[in-house]
Amino acid sequence: GDSITHGGGTVTPATEAFPVIAARRRGCALVKIGTAGAQMDSTTAATQQQKDGSFVEVVTANAAVIAAASRLVVAFGTNDFNRSTPIGTLADTARGTFLGAMRGGLAAALAANPAVKLVFCTPLYRSISATDAGENLIANGVGHTLEDYRAAIRSFALRYGYPVIEGRAEMGMNALNVLQLTTDGLHPNAAGARLWGEAVGRRLS
Repeated sequence: GDSITHGGGTVTPATEAFPVIAARRRGCALVKIGTAGAQMDSTTAATQQQKDGSFVEVVTANAAVIAAASRLVVAFGTNDFNRSTPIGTLADTARGTFLGAMRGGLAAALAANPAVKLVFCTPLYRSISATDAGENLIANGVGHTLEDYRAAIRSFALRYGYPVIEGRAEMGMNALNVLQLTTDGLHPNAAGARLWGEAVGRRLS
């Protein structure tokens, strides 16, 4: 995942990030791999670190971890929206589009562990700015809204038979509470990360 997976917005990510909360609720061991700015498709990444943290790259680099895992939770999308990653189509199989990178990452994960169970998360509610609680519904540079990326994740998961955890609906963050549950309208604070982590943990159970 990205900075939200890492725990950006919390004071102590090692104990407060949402994957830590989810694993605690689930009662399972956790390997948390979240990179600030990471996205599904690496081709629009702004830095090498962000590229290395993207889906295909991070799965390939951590094949040994995935080989021993029972589940792989995938949480990208908000940075693809930010950087105008083209969504593409379900026929895409390689990096260059959001759906192509999803297909490439899935193939790499299953090559490492054919039995690993993937779970895809859709992006959380995010406000227009750190002071405006309204959701960012403006189209990006390639004409996609954040909801378009959510829809792409749903379509991909349906095609390949994997569950989806709906970030917006399961967390329950919206215009009335987003500025209380995040540090900047995007990154959950400790209370927000706990809410999201509990939601993910429930679904994994």
